[in-house]
Amino acid sequence: MRYRAREKRILECVDEARGKPRQCAKHALVHLDRAWKLKLRDPEMAVFRAITAEEEAAMAIFSSLRQLGYLRANKLSFRNHTHKQAVIPFFRAIEDCFAKVGGGTSLARWGVSRQRGKKRLFLELMLPNGTIARPDPPLGFTVSDPGTGHPIDFEKNMRDVVESKGLKDTVDYLKERANRRNLILYASERGIPSVTGSAGRFVIGAKERVMSLLGVFCLIFPYREKALFVQQALDAFLLLLGQVKREDIDL
Repeated sequence: MRYRAREKRILECVDEARGKPRQCAKHALVHLDRAWKLKLRDPEMAVFRAITAEEEAAMAIFSSLRQLGYLRANKLSFRNHTHKQAVIPFFRAIEDCFAKVGGGTSLARWGVSRQRGKKRLFLELMLPNGTIARPDPPLGFTVSDPGTGHPIDFEKNMRDVVESKGLKDTVDYLKERANRRNLILYASERGIPSVTGSAGRFVIGAKERVMSLLGVFCLIFPYREKALFVQQALDAFLLLLGQVKREDIDL
């Protein structure tokens, strides 16, 4: 597949990763490339590989969180498709939260710098007073509810994402996403599965989602210091999946 300049900068940072997280990230790109090649000849397998690319990108994040020793990262399942498929809508919920705080405009932007000869993604936060902050590590901040002062768990934002899909139950929505792979692979009483619409368009959308996941991955893996927002988001994610109880975490 072809990658835009902005995407290539993310891929250059991915090359700095090591171990399983790097292999998962690289394998996501392999799946995307093969999905693109299959889009006309075998659209069902193209969509299947595109979905698998998204899951491998999520796995890169999961593996990195475990490798870096984040609290409760061991509760992330490498085999559970619901866990892997929940990452993208959860990130949308976080983006929704940031957009609402910023009055509909983005509060963050990223770029690439060179640190000790290695390329690193950095994050800049646009503060209300016009100041630009560059946390180090990039996700070294927390997001709190101004009313309570407690860290936000993004539950309401997640409900908004689910309702935008015409559904009401978050768990049902995540299970439905996780079942997409099976719907492509196996026949049902409705007949033999087939892709309606453009497989190529689906793969392009998957590429955008994969690159977003890899961008987040690049904001996490290089830093041995535990980033506050990473832990906050991880705990909120596990709470959403029912892997922890609220009294067991700081949210």
